[in-house]
Amino acid sequence: MKKLILAVMILIPMGLAAQSKSFNDLYTKYEGVEGFTCMNLSGDMLKSSMEMGGEEAAESLKDISSMTMIVTENASEEFCKEVKDMLAEGEYKSLLSLDSDGDKVEFYLAKGDAEKEDGEEKEMLLIVSSDGDYVIISMTGKGDPAEIMKQVNVNK
Repeated sequence: MKKLILAVMILIPMGLAAQSKSFNDLYTKYEGVEGFTCMNLSGDMLKSSMEMGGEEAAESLKDISSMTMIVTENASEEFCKEVKDMLAEGEYKSLLSLDSDGDKVEFYLAKGDAEKEDGEEKEMLLIVSSDGDYVIISMTGKGDPAEIMKQVNVNK
């Protein structure tokens, strides 16, 4: 009986973790699939790119250690459902949602990251959708979400 209880105690958290979807799960599933462009940029590449975008952009995004993207046109119902499920499962906390003429911009912070101190790694998720087209960007780093939202023009 003790072995059964121990086995259940070990398997329940594993089962719960397996049910939880994250951006990384989506990226892994759709990387290399026709109709999807998946890209992972390192912090060094981002810094080089941001320097070309001006001093203000470079300063506010300097603490981003990686940026990973999924881009697709005419997203399938399956993909749209997976994105909705990922968000509904509570892994991300909504910071901003903007809906204008069918274009939707959403900005999320990974749950638990809001409580992290300044200087600790955080995951931020930006989702832009319009007429079945999706751009999903995951940014990891020590940056301030408010500063990053300014740079991606979602609060203007």
